[in-house]
Amino acid sequence: MRELRVLGWDYTTSQRKEHARMMSYYRLTKFNDWPEGSISTEISRREKTKEASR
Repeated sequence: MRELRVLGWDYTTSQRKEHARMMSYYRLTKFNDWPEGSISTEISRREKTKEASR
């Protein structure tokens, strides 16, 4: 899920106890269009760009 933030997506999380189990819920709050080509390659490229700019 963290990789989605690299692509410009944002989400909120919440947890609730239901029937003696903790359930996690995710709500998408912001998104960008899905990039063309390989998603994993695009994530790696953006992470490297971010590291280089530090």
